[in-house]
Amino acid sequence: MRIITSKAVSLQNLQDIFTDVELVSMSNITIPEFVIVDGEYLPIIELGGNCFDFVPFHEIHISKTIKKIKWSFYSCKNLKNIYVDKENLYYTDLDGVLYDKDTTLLLAFPNSRKGTYYIPEGVKKINKFAFKTSNVEQLHIPKSVTEIGTNAFYQCKIKDIYFEGRDNIDDVSLGGFSSYDKKFCTNPSCHFGDVVIPLQEILS
Repeated sequence: MRIITSKAVSLQNLQDIFTDVELVSMSNITIPEFVIVDGEYLPIIELGGNCFDFVPFHEIHISKTIKKIKWSFYSCKNLKNIYVDKENLYYTDLDGVLYDKDTTLLLAFPNSRKGTYYIPEGVKKINKFAFKTSNVEQLHIPKSVTEIGTNAFYQCKIKDIYFEGRDNIDDVSLGGFSSYDKKFCTNPSCHFGDVVIPLQEILS
Protein backbone atom coordinates (compact mmCIF):
# COMPACT_ATOMS: atom_id res chain seq x y z
CA MET A 1 0.00 0.00 0.00
CA ARG A 2 1.35 3.38 -0.96
CA ILE A 3 0.18 6.82 0.13
CA ILE A 4 -0.25 8.84 -3.08
CA THR A 5 -1.05 12.07 -1.28
CA SER A 6 -2.09 12.80 2.28
CA LYS A 7 -5.64 12.13 1.13
CA ALA A 8 -5.50 8.93 -0.98
CA VAL A 9 -3.98 5.45 -1.27
CA SER A 10 -2.61 3.22 -4.04
CA LEU A 11 -3.25 -0.44 -3.28
CA GLN A 12 -0.20 -2.47 -4.30
CA ASN A 13 -0.98 -5.76 -2.57
CA LEU A 14 -4.41 -7.07 -1.57
CA GLN A 15 -3.01 -8.67 1.54
CA ASP A 16 -2.30 -5.19 2.89
CA ILE A 17 -5.99 -4.66 3.54
CA PHE A 18 -7.32 -8.23 3.65
CA THR A 19 -5.04 -9.14 6.54
CA ASP A 20 -7.39 -11.58 8.29
CA VAL A 21 -8.35 -13.79 5.33
CA GLU A 22 -6.66 -16.32 3.08
CA LEU A 23 -6.95 -14.86 -0.40
CA VAL A 24 -6.31 -18.27 -1.99
CA SER A 25 -9.58 -19.52 -0.50
CA MET A 26 -11.74 -16.70 -1.93
CA SER A 27 -13.72 -16.97 -5.17
CA ASN A 28 -14.64 -13.29 -5.41
CA ILE A 29 -13.49 -10.02 -3.93
CA THR A 30 -14.76 -6.44 -3.63
CA ILE A 31 -12.21 -3.65 -3.42
CA PRO A 32 -13.27 -1.39 -0.54
CA GLU A 33 -13.65 2.32 -1.06
CA PHE A 34 -11.56 3.28 1.97
CA VAL A 35 -8.74 1.98 4.13
CA ILE A 36 -7.82 3.14 7.64
CA VAL A 37 -4.32 4.61 7.87
CA ASP A 38 -3.18 5.96 11.23
CA GLY A 39 -6.77 6.25 12.34
CA GLU A 40 -7.85 8.14 9.22
CA TYR A 41 -10.14 6.90 6.44
CA LEU A 42 -8.37 7.34 3.09
CA PRO A 43 -9.96 6.51 -0.27
CA ILE A 44 -8.35 3.81 -2.42
CA ILE A 45 -8.01 5.52 -5.80
CA GLU A 46 -5.41 3.34 -7.57
CA LEU A 47 -4.83 -0.39 -8.06
CA GLY A 48 -1.15 -1.24 -8.53
CA GLY A 49 0.29 -3.40 -11.28
CA ASN A 50 0.88 -6.40 -9.00
CA CYS A 51 -2.34 -6.08 -7.08
CA PHE A 52 -4.01 -9.13 -8.65
CA ASP A 53 -1.00 -11.33 -9.29
CA PHE A 54 -1.98 -15.01 -9.24
CA VAL A 55 -5.12 -14.64 -7.16
CA PRO A 56 -7.79 -17.37 -7.60
CA PHE A 57 -10.83 -15.11 -7.89
CA HIS A 58 -13.70 -15.78 -10.27
CA GLU A 59 -15.03 -12.24 -9.81
CA ILE A 60 -13.42 -8.91 -8.98
CA HIS A 61 -15.58 -5.92 -8.02
CA ILE A 62 -14.03 -2.48 -8.56
CA SER A 63 -15.28 0.27 -6.25
CA LYS A 64 -16.47 3.73 -7.27
CA THR A 65 -13.39 5.48 -5.82
CA ILE A 66 -10.90 3.87 -8.23
CA LYS A 67 -9.39 6.35 -10.71
CA LYS A 68 -6.47 4.34 -12.08
CA ILE A 69 -5.86 0.64 -12.68
CA LYS A 70 -2.35 -0.54 -13.53
CA TRP A 71 -3.44 -3.62 -15.37
CA SER A 72 -2.40 -7.07 -14.09
CA PHE A 73 -5.47 -9.26 -14.62
CA TYR A 74 -3.64 -11.58 -17.03
CA SER A 75 -2.32 -13.69 -14.14
CA CYS A 76 -5.84 -14.33 -12.78
CA LYS A 77 -6.35 -17.74 -14.39
CA ASN A 78 -9.83 -18.35 -12.93
CA LEU A 79 -11.27 -14.91 -13.61
CA LYS A 80 -14.70 -14.82 -15.28
CA ASN A 81 -15.94 -11.31 -14.51
CA ILE A 82 -14.59 -7.86 -13.70
CA TYR A 83 -17.43 -5.74 -12.33
CA VAL A 84 -17.31 -1.98 -11.76
CA ASP A 85 -19.49 0.10 -9.46
CA LYS A 86 -21.99 2.06 -11.57
CA GLU A 87 -20.94 5.29 -9.84
CA ASN A 88 -17.29 4.97 -10.88
CA LEU A 89 -16.39 7.94 -13.09
CA TYR A 90 -13.42 6.35 -14.88
CA TYR A 91 -14.25 2.70 -15.57
CA THR A 92 -17.20 0.51 -16.40
CA ASP A 93 -17.90 -3.08 -17.35
CA LEU A 94 -20.02 -4.57 -20.09
CA ASP A 95 -21.16 -8.00 -18.99
CA GLY A 96 -18.06 -8.39 -16.83
CA VAL A 97 -15.49 -7.14 -19.36
CA LEU A 98 -13.50 -4.07 -18.29
CA TYR A 99 -13.76 -0.84 -20.34
CA ASP A 100 -13.07 2.83 -19.80
CA LYS A 101 -16.09 4.87 -18.77
CA ASP A 102 -17.20 5.88 -22.27
CA THR A 103 -16.67 2.31 -23.56
CA THR A 104 -14.27 3.32 -26.34
CA LEU A 105 -11.30 1.40 -24.85
CA LEU A 106 -11.41 -2.32 -24.07
CA LEU A 107 -9.04 -2.75 -21.13
CA ALA A 108 -9.22 -6.35 -19.92
CA PHE A 109 -10.98 -9.55 -20.93
CA PRO A 110 -11.33 -12.13 -18.11
CA ASN A 111 -8.94 -15.03 -18.64
CA SER A 112 -11.11 -18.07 -18.01
CA ARG A 113 -13.88 -17.16 -20.44
CA LYS A 114 -14.05 -19.36 -23.51
CA GLY A 115 -16.03 -19.39 -26.74
CA THR A 116 -16.94 -16.31 -28.79
CA TYR A 117 -16.86 -12.63 -27.84
CA TYR A 118 -18.32 -9.73 -29.81
CA ILE A 119 -16.71 -6.36 -29.07
CA PRO A 120 -19.50 -3.76 -29.18
CA GLU A 121 -19.68 -1.24 -32.02
CA GLY A 122 -18.30 2.10 -30.83
CA VAL A 123 -15.19 0.68 -29.18
CA LYS A 124 -12.15 2.38 -30.78
CA LYS A 125 -9.17 0.64 -29.21
CA ILE A 126 -8.16 -2.72 -27.77
CA ASN A 127 -5.63 -1.98 -25.06
CA LYS A 128 -2.21 -3.61 -24.79
CA PHE A 129 -2.40 -7.02 -23.06
CA ALA A 130 -6.22 -6.88 -23.13
CA PHE A 131 -6.54 -10.56 -24.12
CA LYS A 132 -3.18 -11.71 -22.76
CA THR A 133 -3.28 -15.43 -21.80
CA SER A 134 -7.07 -15.47 -22.25
CA ASN A 135 -9.04 -18.53 -23.40
CA VAL A 136 -11.35 -16.75 -25.86
CA GLU A 137 -11.51 -18.73 -29.11
CA GLN A 138 -13.33 -16.45 -31.56
CA LEU A 139 -13.28 -12.66 -31.43
CA HIS A 140 -15.43 -10.30 -33.50
CA ILE A 141 -13.94 -6.81 -33.88
CA PRO A 142 -16.26 -4.04 -35.13
CA LYS A 143 -15.25 -1.49 -37.75
CA SER A 144 -15.13 1.23 -35.11
CA VAL A 145 -11.88 -0.28 -33.74
CA THR A 146 -8.92 1.56 -35.26
CA GLU A 147 -6.12 0.52 -32.90
CA ILE A 148 -4.93 -2.75 -31.37
CA GLY A 149 -2.32 -2.34 -28.67
CA THR A 150 0.98 -4.16 -28.38
CA ASN A 151 0.71 -7.74 -27.10
CA ALA A 152 -3.10 -7.57 -27.11
CA PHE A 153 -3.26 -11.31 -27.90
CA TYR A 154 -0.06 -12.41 -26.14
CA GLN A 155 -0.20 -16.18 -25.43
CA CYS A 156 -3.99 -16.31 -25.66
CA LYS A 157 -5.87 -19.30 -27.07
CA ILE A 158 -7.64 -17.36 -29.81
CA LYS A 159 -8.21 -19.21 -33.10
CA ASP A 160 -10.20 -16.75 -35.23
CA ILE A 161 -10.43 -12.96 -35.36
CA TYR A 162 -13.28 -11.54 -37.45
CA PHE A 163 -12.75 -7.96 -38.60
CA GLU A 164 -16.35 -6.93 -39.25
CA GLY A 165 -17.03 -4.70 -42.27
CA ARG A 166 -13.40 -4.62 -43.45
CA ASP A 167 -11.63 -5.82 -46.57
CA ASN A 168 -8.15 -5.60 -45.02
CA ILE A 169 -6.15 -4.41 -42.02
CA ASP A 170 -4.85 -1.20 -43.61
CA ASP A 171 -6.84 1.26 -41.49
CA VAL A 172 -6.10 -0.44 -38.15
CA SER A 173 -3.02 0.56 -36.18
CA LEU A 174 -1.39 -2.55 -34.73
CA GLY A 175 0.32 -0.64 -31.96
CA GLY A 176 3.91 -1.32 -32.95
CA PHE A 177 4.13 -5.10 -32.70
CA SER A 178 7.76 -6.09 -32.16
CA SER A 179 9.74 -9.20 -33.08
CA TYR A 180 9.18 -10.34 -29.49
CA ASP A 181 5.42 -10.05 -30.00
CA LYS A 182 5.64 -12.11 -33.18
CA LYS A 183 7.54 -14.87 -31.39
CA PHE A 184 5.19 -15.21 -28.44
CA CYS A 185 1.87 -14.18 -29.98
CA THR A 186 -0.55 -16.87 -31.13
CA ASN A 187 -1.32 -17.09 -34.84
CA PRO A 188 -5.10 -16.91 -35.25
CA SER A 189 -6.82 -16.71 -38.61
CA CYS A 190 -7.90 -13.14 -39.42
CA HIS A 191 -11.15 -12.98 -41.39
CA PHE A 192 -11.91 -10.08 -43.74
CA GLY A 193 -15.17 -11.14 -45.34
CA ASP A 194 -14.28 -14.26 -47.34
CA VAL A 195 -10.54 -13.55 -47.13
CA VAL A 196 -8.59 -15.34 -44.39
CA ILE A 197 -5.01 -14.28 -43.48
CA PRO A 198 -2.88 -15.64 -40.58
CA LEU A 199 -2.11 -12.91 -38.04
CA GLN A 200 1.63 -13.61 -38.24
CA GLU A 201 1.52 -12.92 -41.98
CA ILE A 202 -0.09 -9.54 -41.29
CA LEU A 203 2.63 -8.75 -38.75
CA SER A 204 5.51 -9.74 -41.05
